[in-house]
Amino acid sequence: MTSCAVPISSFLSCCEISSSMSTFKPFLLRPKASVSLSSMAAKGSSATSIVPAIIIGGGRIGQMLQSNGTGEDILIRRGQKVPADFRGPIFVCTRNDDLDAVLEATPEARWS
Repeated sequence: MTSCAVPISSFLSCCEISSSMSTFKPFLLRPKASVSLSSMAAKGSSATSIVPAIIIGGGRIGQMLQSNGTGEDILIRRGQKVPADFRGPIFVCTRNDDLDAVLEATPEARWS
């Protein structure tokens, strides 16, 4: 996976104040250098593929991830167990007060 390291300061929103101090004109600072993500990905990365994932949580975010997937993802709802033999990534889409139940439903071998 390739990451893009562009300084956050390049995208900070600022305000231009007129000499009368009565008007503000918001503007966006442009990046100093043009960055092409496709060219960055092509430089040193190998071909990537989308693998099926486990999505824990059937709320808005979990359902959105499942609907935008390939149809091979597994949606785990409250009270269901995470399959031990599934190799794909696990996306946790629950509230933070449900994390203990998520860990209980997930095989220990997948915790790392």
